[in-house]
Amino acid sequence: MLFTLEIENPLDLRLQLDGSWRIISEDRAIMDFDFATEDIEEIKSKSQKGLCFEFEGKTISIGSDKNVVMHENYLNLSFTSSIFRKLFPNNPNYNQMIQAISCGNDSYNNTLILNIFGDFELRRDLNGGIVGNDPSIVARHDPFLAGNGYVGLKALQGRRDWLEDLYRTSLKYWKDHFVSHRTQEHVNHIVDDRLEDIRRDLEKIKETWLPEY
Repeated sequence: MLFTLEIENPLDLRLQLDGSWRIISEDRAIMDFDFATEDIEEIKSKSQKGLCFEFEGKTISIGSDKNVVMHENYLNLSFTSSIFRKLFPNNPNYNQMIQAISCGNDSYNNTLILNIFGDFELRRDLNGGIVGNDPSIVARHDPFLAGNGYVGLKALQGRRDWLEDLYRTSLKYWKDHFVSHRTQEHVNHIVDDRLEDIRRDLEKIKETWLPEY
C-alpha cells in the first residue's frame, strides 16, 4: 500500500516529490510526481502542525502558531491522506467486529476503528475523538464514552440492531473508500443503505478493480 499526504477540502491539495503542492484531479489517481510512501510513520512525521504557505493567492495554515494576519483568503486546514493498493483486501467481517467490541474495557473512552486491512479495533480515547493524520484508519465512529456499556460483553446483550447498524455503516464507508481513496472518514450517523446492496456494490467494484500503482 502507498499513502499520500494531502490537505483537506476546500482545496484538496497533494504533496509533490519536490515539496510543492498540487490540486488533486477529480479521479484522485496517484501520479509519478506525487510524494507517496509505504511508511505510515513517515506520513505522521510529515503531518506536524505549524505549516504555513501561500498557494494561488491563499494563505494555507495547518495549525500554525505563527503570527498570521487573518484575511478573507486565509484558510486554516488539516492534513489527511489517501491510500492506494496493489491487492484487493478481504471485506470487513461482522463477527470480528463483535469480538473487538466484546474485548473492550468500559472504564475508558473507546473509539471503534475500521482499519486499512478491513479489521475492526477499539482504540482508547483518541483525544476525545480528535486524531492527527493517521492513514491506518479507513473510518472511525464517534467515541463510546466510559461507563455507558457500549464495549465489553454487556454491550452485546439485547443490542443486535445497533451492532448490525454499526457494521452496515462501516461497510458502506469501506466500499466508498475504494472510489475516493480517502482515509480517516468520521462516521457520525448511521446510513440507510441496505446491507445486501452494499455487498453487491463491493462485488462489482472487485470485478473491475485493478492494482493502483
